[in-house]
Amino acid sequence: MDGLAKYDEEEVPPEPWEFRIDRDWSAVEFAPEEMRRDREFMMNLVKKNGYALEFADDDLKEDWELVLEATKHSHGNALKWAPSELHRNRDLMLGAVKVSAEVLKLVTNKARNDEEAKVKSVKGVFYCYRRGGKDGVPFPKGACNPTNGAQCESCARFLEDPENCPLPQDREFITKAVQRNWLALKYADKELKGEKDIVMAAVKSGGLAYQYASEELQGDREVALAATKQNWMVFRTLSRKLRGDRQIAEAALRQDWHALKLFAKEIKNNHDLATIAVRQSWQSFQFLPKELRAKRDLALEAVRQDWKAFEHMAKDLKADKEIAMLAVQQNGQVLAQVSEALKGDQEVVLAALRQDWTSLKHASEKMRGDEAVLSEAVQINGFALRHAVEDLKSHEEIVLSAMQQQWPAVDVAVHPLFPDADGLDRDFWLSLSEQSGIKGKLRPSVAIGT
Repeated sequence: MDGLAKYDEEEVPPEPWEFRIDRDWSAVEFAPEEMRRDREFMMNLVKKNGYALEFADDDLKEDWELVLEATKHSHGNALKWAPSELHRNRDLMLGAVKVSAEVLKLVTNKARNDEEAKVKSVKGVFYCYRRGGKDGVPFPKGACNPTNGAQCESCARFLEDPENCPLPQDREFITKAVQRNWLALKYADKELKGEKDIVMAAVKSGGLAYQYASEELQGDREVALAATKQNWMVFRTLSRKLRGDRQIAEAALRQDWHALKLFAKEIKNNHDLATIAVRQSWQSFQFLPKELRAKRDLALEAVRQDWKAFEHMAKDLKADKEIAMLAVQQNGQVLAQVSEALKGDQEVVLAALRQDWTSLKHASEKMRGDEAVLSEAVQINGFALRHAVEDLKSHEEIVLSAMQQQWPAVDVAVHPLFPDADGLDRDFWLSLSEQSGIKGKLRPSVAIGT
């Protein structure tokens, strides 16, 4: 016992910090300071989880390469632990924007010149809008504003260091940013959202950037076309005028037939656009105007893809034998929708019942009294006899054929059947009993004479 007690009192050596952190990165919060100052150690750690930057030494948080790695491995969130001075670093911010444009939320759009006056860019030139300097003396060239193009000396010096320019107002930075991530346009300065070259770069990167363009550029045909080509969903947000532009509509339609639903009235009846839509999906056929649903070529293309298109066709096309054949071969029940003339067409009726024998009920009376049609129908399923006209329900050969396929089909036959001379005597019923495996003897619903 004394030996065990001594063993219990022995100190267990602490687990090395490297092992603890490797098991759970958040343990770095309690790690020795020298580890959190070690650049190589922290670089490897943020590559595993960028959120570890929060616990790095303050000096390391000023290392833009370390911050960029952390940003890449934290969906952009690690940037919030970096000092704001790093926001001036274009290489860091472009790399961060590629990960998430949301990092630009952290960036200020305000700036001051070296006399601490607020400045604002107008076409890349900064003005403070003051009339005079800090000494109260008016500027020699007049007020510092874009009206007459005069800058005060302090504003003229502002861009001697290009990094002084706030990122949202930096034309070169925003152009590069939107090429990496279209969403960066959302955080650009209002003036730059009205610059066509920047907006075009953005919508080519991602069509949905269109929503952040200035109102004027949202009405620009070239911008709308470029955006729609990149993402057809932009078509939903276009003005009615632009949704009536054939080229823009086609750009959207070639990506997704649903764009058809958004067409302006001017192009709804365009046959070429309808052809593109129907070839892409038969479902578009049902959304075509009535005039186009009466076009035979469109109807043929649609029904080749799916019989369901048949119900959306114009009445005249439901009398078209080729179209009807295509439909009933896919679903015999479509026979109910064809014209009355085609319900009496033997070829159409046979095609339908071969696909679904129950479709015989939709055939004309003439076809339900046609021996050739009924003979084939009962061979598929004996119960097709129930859809025959009354005269054929007592037809010897047809009833016999029906019973051979489904012996209970005799229940729908018309009795008395036929004399013993035709073979339906007691021996016939005994043979059916043996085939069915049912105990006892089968008998017709109406007795046959001996």
